[in-house]
Amino acid sequence: MQHGMSRSWLLSLTLGVALLAACSKSGPSAPGPTPGEGAASSSLTTRAPVALDPSRFVVLQNKDVRAVVTAQTTALVHYTFKDPRYERNGKPIDLVSTDKLAYLPLSLDFAGVDVPDDATWTAEKLSDTAARFTLKAGDLTFVRKLEIGQGPFQLWSTLRIHNDSAVPKTVQVKNRGHHYVRRSDEAGGFMAGRSALAASGMCTIDDSPNRFEREKIVEDHPALPGKVQFGSLDTVYFSQALAAHGSTFEKCELAGSDRGGTLDKPDGALLAVVLTHPKIKLAPHGDAELKTLAYLGPKTPNELAAAGHSLPRASYVGGLPGVDRIAHGLVGLLAYIHDHVIGNWGLAIILLTITVKLVLYPLTAKSFQSIGAMRRLKPSIDALNEKYADDREKKGAAMMALYKEHKINPFGGCLPQLLQLPVWWALYTSLSTNVELFKRPFFGFWQDLAAPDPYYALPLALGVLMWIQQKITPSTMDPAQAKMMLYVMPAMITSFMLFLPAGLCLYMFTNSVLSIGQQRFIEYRLAHKQAAVPAASGTTVGGTDSPSGASNDAASPRRTGRGRA
Repeated sequence: MQHGMSRSWLLSLTLGVALLAACSKSGPSAPGPTPGEGAASSSLTTRAPVALDPSRFVVLQNKDVRAVVTAQTTALVHYTFKDPRYERNGKPIDLVSTDKLAYLPLSLDFAGVDVPDDATWTAEKLSDTAARFTLKAGDLTFVRKLEIGQGPFQLWSTLRIHNDSAVPKTVQVKNRGHHYVRRSDEAGGFMAGRSALAASGMCTIDDSPNRFEREKIVEDHPALPGKVQFGSLDTVYFSQALAAHGSTFEKCELAGSDRGGTLDKPDGALLAVVLTHPKIKLAPHGDAELKTLAYLGPKTPNELAAAGHSLPRASYVGGLPGVDRIAHGLVGLLAYIHDHVIGNWGLAIILLTITVKLVLYPLTAKSFQSIGAMRRLKPSIDALNEKYADDREKKGAAMMALYKEHKINPFGGCLPQLLQLPVWWALYTSLSTNVELFKRPFFGFWQDLAAPDPYYALPLALGVLMWIQQKITPSTMDPAQAKMMLYVMPAMITSFMLFLPAGLCLYMFTNSVLSIGQQRFIEYRLAHKQAAVPAASGTTVGGTDSPSGASNDAASPRRTGRGRA
């Protein structure tokens, strides 16, 4: 009974985990034309349509990135990486996924001043990495400096506002980010799980992250007031985040609308994050300055930590409440193993799995001890099932008496596994969303641990190992159920893993190898322990008569000597 319950729990967990799996694609696709506007929210329709003018483009670049800015609005037109790792189909990944002037990232909105829709800034390139833009609007002069930062994937915006008049002025500034995602890019399929291109948004208020999936953003347009550290639009591996420097925003809004296609089947969704600064009161001929950090890059822990501003929160890896913290710790441990021990991400995954397995060994041993004890009672349990087949109440009472007599907790094998669940779930989610594995090789044909195994070698090998594991695992299930589980579980896991990241499959393969080894070792120890009891006492184990009349044979050295305790 107990191990049947354990297997049902394992099946439910495996189904849930597999269906929640992410990262089945290798990176963002290049941006295409943003489809025509549907029923957009007010946060997405702030300007009249104005065409992009390529003659107004300003290029900023360093060794890592190339940013193209338009002097029409000082927003980003393109933002690409120079590292060949961040390529797709032979082209650099571009984080700008929109192509309409009104919906470009890093754009600004102003309240309290009338800025014409066709207003344009004058541009002055200061260096390869910096440019200054100036706009005169009424009695106010805006000077915005955009500069690629010293830290990786950082773009700094410094906005100075000067009151040219002799009377006080009040102005409010909003920073905007935009992202367009196609339904076809987000679709991961039933087997493949969630796509790595699936979009989400985040608002971090008082250092507490609030994440919303694309569906929620389009439906609810969440707006969160408070001390906002940053807001972002994200995919699984990359983030477009805006953080206030030296202060906080007072409000973070996420908005979205379906675009293109039909009402039932839109082409995709246009998403926006709007971050509002507190109102600024300018004295006559006075000045004010607002500084904002834009982090535009992969959600790698070291780079996010270097950017500060609570941005490490952007590397949310998913999971149940509290599991996210464990997952972050495992991500850090994996990086430490790679950087200081082995230097290969595939081998680092293997060592991480071994480490976790060793830490959890006491719980695993406890679980197998309980399962072994239940297995020795199986003949007695079968006898009670047959004797009280038509009386569930008497059967239940007899079962509890049997467990009490032999001092066995029927849930003793399940509880240790439940205690391990948060750790294994965290390990699963951390490997599913870890950008460190993006385009990272193992060896041979495994050149991208974030992509599915190109030849299905690991999933098929995993299926074989799981069949072996099912075959040798003690079971109290009836023969028909046990036979079904012997083939259903390995076939199901293999089917799921065909389309999931190779790094995740490598972890599961390693875990299965270790589980088989641990199981045989524990069974060996239990068998010798059982054999030593009658030798030491000179009596037969379970020699006292029992109500079941079957426990003596179940616990005899003849049965335990096979290493199947």
